[in-house]
Amino acid sequence: MKQKNPLDNSRMLDIWIWSNKPEISATAKFIFTRLQNEQKPRLKEFKLPRLKNHIKVILTDLYVVHKEDPKKYLAFSRSDADYVPGKRFKKIFLNPKYVAFLTDFLAKEGFIEFHKGYHFEGNGRLSRMKATPKLLRHFRKNRVPGQGVVLSRKPGIILKDEKKRVISFDSDTLEVKTMLRNVWKINKYLKEYEITLDVDKIPAKLREFMPEISDKNSKYIRIFNNSDFQQGGRWYCHWIQNIPSEMRRYILINGKETVELDYSTLHPTILYALAGEPPPQRDLYDLVGISNEHRGIIKKAFNIAINSETMNQAISAINYERKEIEREKGIISPKAKEILLYIDVTHPVLSDYMCTGYGVRLQRIDSDLAEQIMLQLLSEGICVLSVHDSFLVATEFRDKLYNSMRNHFYNRFNFFPKIK
Repeated sequence: MKQKNPLDNSRMLDIWIWSNKPEISATAKFIFTRLQNEQKPRLKEFKLPRLKNHIKVILTDLYVVHKEDPKKYLAFSRSDADYVPGKRFKKIFLNPKYVAFLTDFLAKEGFIEFHKGYHFEGNGRLSRMKATPKLLRHFRKNRVPGQGVVLSRKPGIILKDEKKRVISFDSDTLEVKTMLRNVWKINKYLKEYEITLDVDKIPAKLREFMPEISDKNSKYIRIFNNSDFQQGGRWYCHWIQNIPSEMRRYILINGKETVELDYSTLHPTILYALAGEPPPQRDLYDLVGISNEHRGIIKKAFNIAINSETMNQAISAINYERKEIEREKGIISPKAKEILLYIDVTHPVLSDYMCTGYGVRLQRIDSDLAEQIMLQLLSEGICVLSVHDSFLVATEFRDKLYNSMRNHFYNRFNFFPKIK
């Protein structure tokens, strides 16, 4: 019988673990000091407060996973492609440059056992790491019996400042109390359902991304940005959001197959509503002057422009996506400035919103829609799962979901959206 690879005994890196245990804090401080002494020239490339945060994140979960199972590894990605907007590592605010730098240093210094990931002809494995006896000795040396805790830092709501740091907030306002109560209510409803994957049908190339499903990653949290409850607010942290999109078709609810519906061109459509005009009936990503074969980069560019705070920021991000498309598909896409020009030509009514960072305000609107849809269907005994602007239900409830999505949008904007 083929022997199982020890690296298969792993789980994904979880940054939603928080700790004030002395053994972790003191060890993180020690490693940061070593970095300053041995990697001083390289440190100019990094923001030191953010580097300290990455060290604490990695060490905390190395500590926790060792307590779970001394033989278990942490799986994580070092690929830039997994940290771009929409990918799971972007959602937890890690940076691939910081992760690669720190894991290389920890491995070189003997603090972690490190196995680099690979991808070859449809098969692959994410990188793996595990604490070595050397790191465990530092944890033990700095231990203070009875001091500190390791907790899941998953309240119903998280508020982040402009530097992505978690900050405190007044939870006694009516708005915040209502949102907290609704997050709690939705998570309470979801506990009544068994949400799993049809493992036998999942292709081999996707098995690398099989999640470890538990109560800890089966709840939603709303995350707000820029110290402002009007910015962000999207629903995060459920395991269904951290698997590849092509794997979602294998999600089961109480053993039943599911269907996924999503709002088509949601943010551009909302922008038209905010501008006081119904959107054109055609595909909003069909731009005057650019062939429809470039729809993929146009869609990315449109949403980058909505979310970017400056034109230069948008151009840089679009050019990154152009290179990725060229590398993966061999398609030479129009230049970033050209795409932005034709967006403006095709949708002049939206020009005031482009490259202003308005996207986080749209996220508050779409996350409120998601809240209304989930509350309605769950209260009717229909399990519904949200992936931002798309929703999953058991196939038998497809029409119920479709009508709920249409009606809640209409109630807000006075016209019906496109749903696919």
